[in-house]
Amino acid sequence: MRIGGKGILILSWLALLASFYLPATNVLGVAGNEPGTPLTGWQAFESSILAGAFNPWVWIADLRVLWFLVFPFTNALMLAAPVFGWLREHAFVPAIILAGAAIVPWQLPHGLTGDLFVGFYVWNGSYVLAFLGGCILAASYVVDPEDDV
Repeated sequence: MRIGGKGILILSWLALLASFYLPATNVLGVAGNEPGTPLTGWQAFESSILAGAFNPWVWIADLRVLWFLVFPFTNALMLAAPVFGWLREHAFVPAIILAGAAIVPWQLPHGLTGDLFVGFYVWNGSYVLAFLGGCILAASYVVDPEDDV
């Protein structure tokens, strides 16, 4: 059985969707929850944009918060991951963007990311899988443009 680049992209897309419902980080709290309760991936994504990325006072404390501005765009790109299959010869471009975005969170200090839970790792892994799938598609096009991987 051969999964191929398209199959890996579908798997990465499903992992991204799953990550939105899994506990991801406890860097911020949600009203009504105990302190330290993990946010789901979706709550963390939403909170990072509302509380950090667009709050200039947070930027003064640590300019690395600006990296959170990357994730709305890369999450949108990840939501489009199944479409990369039709881009085949150009699938390497979004793959490289997602590989870079997968590295960014590892460069951020604990104070900005908090404790990381399974949702974070699934989300980050979805980016890595999309990178792999895009590279396989682009490479397969170079090897055999007629093959539908």
